[in-house]
Amino acid sequence: MMELQGAVRVAVVATGKANVEGFIEAAKAEGWDVNVVNTLERLREMADAERCDAILIAADAPQDLPASAIHELLGQASEVPVFFLLPPGYDIVNCPALFGLTSDQVWDQNAPPAQLIDAIRHEAQCALGNRPEYVVMCVDNDPEFLASLKSLLLPNLNKAFRRLTLDVQFFVNPLEALAEISSLKKPIAATICDQLMPEMQGLELLEKVKGLCPGTQRVLLTGYTGLESALRAVNEQLLDKYFTKPIEDPADFVNVVWHLVREYHLERITATQRQRLMAQFEFIRAVTAAGSLEKVMNATTRFLLRQFRSAWTVLFLWDGDHLVTRAAAGQPPDFTSKACQAMIADLGRRAIDLRLPCPVRFPEQATPDSRDNSKFLSAVAIPLKAGHLLLGVILAEGGPPDRAVSRDERLLMSFVTDVAGITIARFKDHEELESYYVGTIASLMDVVEAKDRYTRGHTDRVVELAIALGKAAGMADAELKNLQYAAALHDLGKLAVPESILRKPGRLTPSEYAIMKEHSARADSILGYLRFLDSARLIIRSHHERYDGRGYPDGLAGEEIPLGGRIMGIVDSYDAMTSSRSYREMMTPAEALAEIRAGAGTQFDPGLAAVFVDMMERRGITKETSSEKSLALMEVKST
Repeated sequence: MMELQGAVRVAVVATGKANVEGFIEAAKAEGWDVNVVNTLERLREMADAERCDAILIAADAPQDLPASAIHELLGQASEVPVFFLLPPGYDIVNCPALFGLTSDQVWDQNAPPAQLIDAIRHEAQCALGNRPEYVVMCVDNDPEFLASLKSLLLPNLNKAFRRLTLDVQFFVNPLEALAEISSLKKPIAATICDQLMPEMQGLELLEKVKGLCPGTQRVLLTGYTGLESALRAVNEQLLDKYFTKPIEDPADFVNVVWHLVREYHLERITATQRQRLMAQFEFIRAVTAAGSLEKVMNATTRFLLRQFRSAWTVLFLWDGDHLVTRAAAGQPPDFTSKACQAMIADLGRRAIDLRLPCPVRFPEQATPDSRDNSKFLSAVAIPLKAGHLLLGVILAEGGPPDRAVSRDERLLMSFVTDVAGITIARFKDHEELESYYVGTIASLMDVVEAKDRYTRGHTDRVVELAIALGKAAGMADAELKNLQYAAALHDLGKLAVPESILRKPGRLTPSEYAIMKEHSARADSILGYLRFLDSARLIIRSHHERYDGRGYPDGLAGEEIPLGGRIMGIVDSYDAMTSSRSYREMMTPAEALAEIRAGAGTQFDPGLAAVFVDMMERRGITKETSSEKSLALMEVKST
């Protein structure tokens, strides 16, 4: 695994009266670079600029943390580990901003700083050891110009990225470049090529590259005579950027290439997060469907076996002072030898003390030769906890000894063992489990949503407005709970919509819009196994129905539409109108309320529309929602 070069860089923020002096002193004693900042916004900026290896947020009143800002930071957790120091015994189920955190991210403020130091070092090392490698292709039939590109890009790009590695390749022949692209195993982040080349025109090459590597950023270099074709190609989305030759501002050129590579990297991170999110949905459904403790444990081992393509998984629970096998999947080895039993007991304590999934090795035989790696089994040990209660450990076969577990794999492992631990320890406490499941799903959706500047914070605002309108409409507490669940999950179905449609910089075509319209029905299907969400699912499915019956997916009209669906239709539309999109400017609150009035009786329930407009006007139509206020700048204490 790649070693950290230089001091670990930690960005720290402390809210209210939270005390981080002990940690800061211990970190500086390790030679770390500790940067204490005043706002969560400043933390995000440092993470975006790759100026920190880990983030620590200390909060004396976690319930006051702004959900949108926290979820935005957690959206970078695949790259930058995020840790929280909270009051002793604080239950994150009580804090919407912290829903979805795994146990390894949450630390007691009284925990010894040395333990937190070890965890941060471990995670920062893991993130660096799994940093991706991308290719940047440069193609130009002018060897002299290609040499100038080489001298410009090579010394500047790699040093600009700490979290990824770039392999910049140069070709004078576009056909040779295309052949290399077709055979490359590494992902291609960007292709930069000249337009006028004898073997193949640049736009033709970029079109072929788009077919082979759809997400690759494409840059065209052209003389002034080729500007018209370059502009047309931009409009047709055949390329992402063009430059005239010769390059007049080398620094600007390098900066643009950096941003394009960074954008490609973030898109891949988002795709990975979406895959992890869907895996977590699958596990929640499996655990929810399990009718007994034994079935929960078996479902856990089977899920980890399949998800990580392990040869075996074993779940151990503490029985007194030793671990006992309670469930297994695949073909696990014989752990009955004294050598294995001693190592199992040791790894259980080590993994739980560290609170992180960690690699371990086990003797394949009772008396192994420690110098012979072939006689050892490689595995990952994952602590199994419920809050502060230590339940046991799960072992998952880890493949080759030198295989590094990615940050996203570790996050998924921690999530699985957290859910399994809570279910095992509190199997009869369904209400708390329901809140945990829904909060986790909603927060993970926010993590994905935070990547898109056009929809960032949308869910938080819709939840707030929906509950306010539900109360104004006289909903009972049980109905409000279902409405809250529905509002938090209303865009869940968009996880099944292609990224190219979700992020299209313009209006959708009729066929694309037809796919987008499926998202409410897809959410209904995804949540089908969670029986306690039956009422919320009806709201989610119907929130794009219209009062006049011309909505989707079922063409319901009037009071055929559930009350929650009619409420969601209003607040979701209001927030969409008052948010910016790539193809239109946002409306003012007054303009959006005028649209709600105009749509009363056709798109919206006329009675609810009147209640909503009155409610917003009583608030003052320019008043920010609480999530927007707290997201702007949360002033915190500088230590």
